[in-house]
Amino acid sequence: MIKRILLLTLVVSAFVYAVDIIVKSEQDKPEIQKGYVNKNIETSENPVNGDNSPSNESEEELSRTNDSAKDVESKKTDKNTLKIESNKPLDKAIGEISSKEYKYVTTTVFWVGEEGSVYNGFIDNKSSAWISDWVGSFGGFDDPYDRCGFKPCGFEPKENPFYFALPYEDTDEYGPKESLKRIPWYDANVEPHALIKDRWIEVVYNGKKCYAQWEDVGPYEIDDFEYVFGSSPPKNKEDDVRSGLDVSPAMRDCLNLDEDGISMAGWRFVEFEEVPEGPWLETITTTQ
Repeated sequence: MIKRILLLTLVVSAFVYAVDIIVKSEQDKPEIQKGYVNKNIETSENPVNGDNSPSNESEEELSRTNDSAKDVESKKTDKNTLKIESNKPLDKAIGEISSKEYKYVTTTVFWVGEEGSVYNGFIDNKSSAWISDWVGSFGGFDDPYDRCGFKPCGFEPKENPFYFALPYEDTDEYGPKESLKRIPWYDANVEPHALIKDRWIEVVYNGKKCYAQWEDVGPYEIDDFEYVFGSSPPKNKEDDVRSGLDVSPAMRDCLNLDEDGISMAGWRFVEFEEVPEGPWLETITTTQ
């Protein structure tokens, strides 16, 4: 009887010891905070697919491919990756990237001649931030529905149909803004509006890239320097989606943006020399 009691005591003690070890191991696990991202997360230029699975190419084939693209890739090192810092809310981390990396923001569609309505804050696009008669300068109404390729049907645009708007204007009621001097390519010998108007960006969506020129200011905001040229997310709170980039119907069709006109696309500034051949070079806007 005594042996049975001792044996039972040993079994219970072993069980308690095992449970204690399990509890301590669970307590030692790092806490995962909701709404935050882990350290060293990297998102490919395709924010939707994010497919990092190994390629089926052999090492020899991959080597030949890398050699043939050596000159191109040497110019793009560390430019095609969105790096998200740890311990920061996701919506803030998305905006904290340098001007050489993509800024993924809600992207909406606008067009030359668009009427003001409840859908755009009753802001019409008959004029732009720089052109009082944008419709006349463009050559007509850039109908987003009646399209002939990447152009509106019925006339040949006099300006580039691949255009966009970002929320920063070069002047205010007092004249050129002091913040102009903080633009990476600032040149005191260049007129203020010429520093940003007609500049090029590269936009990527679902792995597809298209290019456009800066022809208006928006959406909604006109002085969001820290987002456009810095590392902050858009401060626009006028619409429900906090849009940070407006693109033309040509860009919408080129990128195959969502049918509702609201997509999460990435963009970055590029020099003209970096813009490849494509329909965006058929007509280049140079009006100042």
